[in-house]
Amino acid sequence: MPLDDSGVYIESRYIRYNSDLFKKRAIDINDFLPLFISLLNKSDLPSKINVMSQKMANNRTKNLENYLFIRDNRPKTLFVDRLKKHFQRFDRFYYIL
Repeated sequence: MPLDDSGVYIESRYIRYNSDLFKKRAIDINDFLPLFISLLNKSDLPSKINVMSQKMANNRTKNLENYLFIRDNRPKTLFVDRLKKHFQRFDRFYYIL
């Protein structure tokens, strides 16, 4: 995933870490991976699974079938700080658009 110390590219769109979109929709990889690994052991999965934070789910009124929810109870600044440190350490491995 292309990124730098200020933001990330998702589908050729640059999203800054301090943007409302990032603050609302970003999910920490450390919260996502255990869920993903547990899905690998399932055999009766639907063809599509949507993943969102619990906070986002609370704001939705549509049918939430085939959704999985991740707790989002830590400040985004904690994982953004980790992400920036990771980028600074491994920046030579990232392709910047």
